[in-house]
Amino acid sequence: MSLQSWNCRGLGSPRAIRSLRKLLASERPNIVFLMETRKKVTELQVLRSLNNNSYNMYAVDCNGSGRSRSGGLALLWNNSMNVTVSLSSLNHVDFSASFPGSDASFFISCIYGHPESSEKYRTWRLLNSIKKRTDDPWLAIGDINQVLCPEDKVGGNAVDMSEVDAARSCLDRCNLNYVQWVGPRYTWCNRRKHPHTIEEHLDRAFTNSSWNQAWQNTLVTHLPRFGSDHCPILLEIMHDVSGANRRRKKKLYRFEQFWLRHEGCESVIQHSWIPGDDVLSNIANVGENLSEWSRATFGNIPKKIAKLKAKLSEIQAKPLTDDALEEEKTISKELDVLLLDEEQRWQQRSRADWLMYAIERHHEVGDAATAEAIAFRWTVVFRPRLMNSVADTLAKKALVAHKQLWLVDIPDFLRPFFVSDPTVDMPLV
Repeated sequence: MSLQSWNCRGLGSPRAIRSLRKLLASERPNIVFLMETRKKVTELQVLRSLNNNSYNMYAVDCNGSGRSRSGGLALLWNNSMNVTVSLSSLNHVDFSASFPGSDASFFISCIYGHPESSEKYRTWRLLNSIKKRTDDPWLAIGDINQVLCPEDKVGGNAVDMSEVDAARSCLDRCNLNYVQWVGPRYTWCNRRKHPHTIEEHLDRAFTNSSWNQAWQNTLVTHLPRFGSDHCPILLEIMHDVSGANRRRKKKLYRFEQFWLRHEGCESVIQHSWIPGDDVLSNIANVGENLSEWSRATFGNIPKKIAKLKAKLSEIQAKPLTDDALEEEKTISKELDVLLLDEEQRWQQRSRADWLMYAIERHHEVGDAATAEAIAFRWTVVFRPRLMNSVADTLAKKALVAHKQLWLVDIPDFLRPFFVSDPTVDMPLV
């Protein structure tokens, strides 16, 4: 089981959404807790389908309106988990979680601590009240907005030890111990230049003794800080292993939309197209040269993203000098460009969205070319992958058994492409 907690500091910008998409794609958490969404529940429905996945969601409205918005919580979980929310407020979500078919369950409190010093007692009162309601294995995770020792802060005013004592006393009463972590120590930074730089360890996970007895190998990883002034933290039960033996598919050539945003793409096409040659030969030549140009220009984008994130972690693990802050800004800008490129790559691969858009477009304008484009893409791209997938072969057998039922929902102009012979010849362009 893995749970990701992140104070995203607003989900109103494309950059924040790109950061969240990448986190979900790279870490694949079962459960995600987001703080300070600064969104109303109705505005968060887009999160249900991030990365073409289907997430369940429970959300809490933010406060205020316009630029005065603050707070807001969102809890996402995929279908690998059964989640039942029992209680929530502006500062927390309590829920029980279990795996389908498993008797083992655990109680989780996702906490967004009060940031104001005068209100921090409310966070400790909240934890005390939760403790009284459960004897189950209990995990509390989130941004508690409080350091637990002087070493948890660098820069700024001295740590208020009375606040530290209040926090530690609460944790003792609740029988909560902090989970061991790896990565940069400080999970929040004000990103100001020296001598005004402040860093603090605010995002944590805590477990009670029942949890520790049931799941001893629990670990928190502080991920690189990007898209927010807080690091995302990822809690994992380390004996879980998944995806280790997945079969890798052969990579297919495809024209990437993001190429058009970069210099050189148009020139490669112009120099690769030979007047007088037949169309198919020219297309093959353009494709080969574009692939070589892409490898030389962009390399492996996921690996580049991983390398930049590792650099961010390395920088954020050390004392932040002015030079380090400038380097962090430069790397963040490079990372944002790569995440935009990757987002466009995955948008192209969103088959369902693409197909539904084409269907809607066809109904709007009755464009025969739209139907032909869908037919070509289905026959050349989608159908071969369907035929070559063992899992989809099983699904295909089920579809055959219910063919008359599922064909009812397919528009008439598309039916021949779902039921025709897979060896159909496509006309030359």
